[in-house]
Amino acid sequence: MDARREAWHRIGLAHLTADWMDTSADLVVCLDDDMRLQYVNRTFETATGLSFDACAGRRLGELRPFGAATARVLTQLSRARDGTAEVEDLVWSVDGDPGHERQLQVHVRVERAADGAVELLLLSAHDVTHVRAVERMLLDSRAELRTLADNSPDNIIRYGMDGRATYCNQEIERRLDTTASTIVGELPLGATPPGVGGAEEYERVVFEALRTGRPGRVEITGPDPDGGQVTHSVLVRAERDAAGQIVGALAIGRDVTDLVVARQEAAEREREFRSLAENAGDRIARWDPSARYVYANPRMLEVLGKPADQVLGRTSAEVGEGRFDDVEAAVTHVVAGGGAQLVEQRFVDPQDGLERIHEVLCVPEHTDEGRLVSVLGVGRDITEAVHAREELVRIASTDLLTGLPNSQALFDRAPAILDAAQRREQRTGVLLLDLDGFKAVNDTVGHAGGDLLLRAVAEQVRAQLHPSDLFVRLGGDEFVILIGGVSSTDDLAAVADKVLSSLNELSEAPASRGASIGGSIGVAVFPEDGVTVETLVAHADIAMYQAKRAGRGRVEYFRPALGAAVARRAAIERALAEPGLVDDLVMYVQPVFRIGTDVRLVGAEALLRWNHPRLGMVQPDEFIPIAEESGAIVALGRWVLQEAAATAARWNRGNPQGAPLTIAVNFSTRQFVLDDVAVAIDEALTRSGCLPEWIVAEITESLLL
Repeated sequence: MDARREAWHRIGLAHLTADWMDTSADLVVCLDDDMRLQYVNRTFETATGLSFDACAGRRLGELRPFGAATARVLTQLSRARDGTAEVEDLVWSVDGDPGHERQLQVHVRVERAADGAVELLLLSAHDVTHVRAVERMLLDSRAELRTLADNSPDNIIRYGMDGRATYCNQEIERRLDTTASTIVGELPLGATPPGVGGAEEYERVVFEALRTGRPGRVEITGPDPDGGQVTHSVLVRAERDAAGQIVGALAIGRDVTDLVVARQEAAEREREFRSLAENAGDRIARWDPSARYVYANPRMLEVLGKPADQVLGRTSAEVGEGRFDDVEAAVTHVVAGGGAQLVEQRFVDPQDGLERIHEVLCVPEHTDEGRLVSVLGVGRDITEAVHAREELVRIASTDLLTGLPNSQALFDRAPAILDAAQRREQRTGVLLLDLDGFKAVNDTVGHAGGDLLLRAVAEQVRAQLHPSDLFVRLGGDEFVILIGGVSSTDDLAAVADKVLSSLNELSEAPASRGASIGGSIGVAVFPEDGVTVETLVAHADIAMYQAKRAGRGRVEYFRPALGAAVARRAAIERALAEPGLVDDLVMYVQPVFRIGTDVRLVGAEALLRWNHPRLGMVQPDEFIPIAEESGAIVALGRWVLQEAAATAARWNRGNPQGAPLTIAVNFSTRQFVLDDVAVAIDEALTRSGCLPEWIVAEITESLLL
């Protein structure tokens, strides 16, 4: 016996069927005199989210299973305990949500001992939400019918079998220039005041209904009490008794003056619309609420390639046979209650068989009451604009020199390739190729020759790759190869070897002019070395720099052991190649004193520091060797020389009577190899106005060896 049933027997309810109570649709709760819960059924558990174990022995006020309504339940229980309980309706916001209210009819039964003491309080709550809602609807409907009857704006006249009026409501006196007393007892024509149009037709319809039982409708125009003209639409129906025999006729008239005016205005607007649409250059169409054509202007019919009688009354799918699926979807969306839709529809023009692209705006057309009456579509030929846009996108993602995809294309397309590899649980290789010695070749053959060589490299490498491989030029002499569906690194090694071997063949190509061409490749593998294209390219870049340091013409795979030093070196080399390099340079001066009979300042030594926005303050012993290897030492040396000359000139112009102050500048061996140092010094002196004796050139011993 489970705890629930034990509690059932313990509190003295063995005479009731526990299973029946547990499956009751009502919420059932048993409490002791202290308002402590002794039993709750499963419906209670489901409705409140409180289990039996969580409730047993705890006070109702503590648990608050009915939220804010718990206080009312406690009050009802207290009154029942005192002998004054009644059945009450309770509004319960489930989970505290006012939008999720339930109405419960709560009943409390008190079990007492022979001496009248309370033994048990039994509370049952029946969900009457639906019942109360139906009751409210009935009350609202009755009130609405009473309101309509008391305030009907219609004119109502009842006729006997002889065609004479037997009743007329008072509303007609406010609508027409007549009175009820002049209508009752008269035939329709006899009661019609002067100046009313349609009276003869009205009388005919009344007698037709009396004779045949067929209903009829007629419009009557005439003066109103204020001297204006009004139009009434009158519906005449036969009245029958319980046996179905005609016993009279009932005429119900409604003032439709505004409707008639609106109808006339709508007809005028429709004429204006058609006049504009028929002569417009745009393609214009209308669909009804069932998404069928109700109008198509001549330009639209040309697009459809069919005459109007084969278009009107049909859907876009029926007319276009699937050629206008985007427009069809847009119209369906608007008809279903959605807002305006702007779509680009591609289709084959039936006149010349060429693809066209139209921008089509589909907007809903509503009545003043908000009822959808049609969907208006306006289309414009944007074929040339789209082609121009697509060409711009192609250009933006293409390297103009080689015709290869560029870095933008890499970062646009690579995520989809990596996602596909992840779904298929495959690996993807990223190979970063950097040409060895390209700068020297470029200096030899010139920039035009270098461009020819880069194009030759692109063609040579592309020939070694599978069409599905993504081959990208990052910029300069760096290329990226993205290879999907890789089963092992051996596959990548084979591709890398083919690429490097093919570069060796370029030495015999005319574009190389006999220069030796090679390359270094760094490899990173998805997902081991990274899961984003940015990370993979960065890791392949680190591996590539390691390949260059290890002797060039090699393939290196990324591994964590390459460490931060390789990444740091690669970052410094990239930063040295940035256009704004000199903007981040700082020159400090270290004073030089001559010690003799006194201590005298004779000059200073120029010290170079590099404060990079991302790398921070980089020390000379870290970046100078890299600058010497990359050739950036030329720009650095010229900048230091210019700053030193300008500083020396400024010092000595401000000290005309004193001994000249000199600034010592260190020169690297590579500066003499890569630059004309004499010309650089002359330019710095000329530009700054510095005298030659104010600059001291310090040369390392390696230059003399």
